[in-house]
Amino acid sequence: MQLVQMYHHFSQVLLQRKEADGILLDCTKVSGRIPHDVIVDSHSKHGVTGRLLALFSDYLRGRSQRVMVDGYFSDDQPVKSGVPQGSVLGPTFFTVAVNSLSTCVKSTVLQYADDDVLHRTVSSKDDCRAPQEDLDNLAVWCRNSGLDISSRKSQHLRISNKKKKTEIPGGSYKFASDPIPAENEGECLGVTYSSRLDWTPRSIRQLENIQKKFLRSIRLSKMETTDSHDTDFIQYRQHLAEVQWLPL
Repeated sequence: MQLVQMYHHFSQVLLQRKEADGILLDCTKVSGRIPHDVIVDSHSKHGVTGRLLALFSDYLRGRSQRVMVDGYFSDDQPVKSGVPQGSVLGPTFFTVAVNSLSTCVKSTVLQYADDDVLHRTVSSKDDCRAPQEDLDNLAVWCRNSGLDISSRKSQHLRISNKKKKTEIPGGSYKFASDPIPAENEGECLGVTYSSRLDWTPRSIRQLENIQKKFLRSIRLSKMETTDSHDTDFIQYRQHLAEVQWLPL
């Protein structure tokens, strides 16, 4: 749903011959750095109290970890942050902990797991000041929450078809005084977006790789009547004829 909403907004911007700034924040390591106190406090603010809150608190606290090298174990070290990886409750705890992120910014925020995107339509320098104010507020929120977002690994994507683009005061957006690099392509949830929403060479290569894997899986599939592989796509064509499939 996040991808659909973001693509719809960006496409509408281009159809209206406007511009939009999308800031793709790098939160890949945030889930392992959220202090347990912040997670428990966020649940309390969302109405979780009493024994259930105590159960969640006990679930997180009292954990430790160690490493083994050449058969020797290190001393146990307490784990005071992060959600248990691979657990059922882990993603839910993380979502609740970062849910208040959207309350500190005025731009539209799209959140899914550790992918966060701020986007806003811009047509003047004053419009570009608003996302920067949001980033400043977000930096304060991160400090208070014990979170860390990498500005160098984040991306600024200007959605525009214009030759003369709206200038950003200071030349670039900044997070915690560090500039966020401007890119012609940005990736969110494994999907690559270009500044013009066109089929970039990278996107074409991705489609070609998918096509190769698909055709390879067909060639290696067993024929229903014989034990040989469907190298000539005979069985595949028969299936297409049975469902009366017609290419666009």
